[in-house]
Amino acid sequence: MISYPVRYYKIHNPPHLNVLKEEKSMDEKEVYGNEVRKLRDSMGMNRKKFCDYYGIPYRTVQDWEAGKRKMPSYVLRMMKYVAEKEQMIRVS
Repeated sequence: MISYPVRYYKIHNPPHLNVLKEEKSMDEKEVYGNEVRKLRDSMGMNRKKFCDYYGIPYRTVQDWEAGKRKMPSYVLRMMKYVAEKEQMIRVS
């Protein structure tokens, strides 16, 4: 097993992007699906615009949001990172 230094984890898994700590009773698929939906809503986009913006197939996002498909955690972190950097997230 490879042992990474602590700073590796701080850089590659920042605490503000970790989504699994808050909801433990739900299935992982549902947690990520809810997070994708929250991100999409905070960006003020419908599913089609969201898919076009990120270049992700519509059906994939639909399955993520429905909890039918497991989303890789790094994809959600990268999507949030891009939205934050491009200031796409609206504050309600």
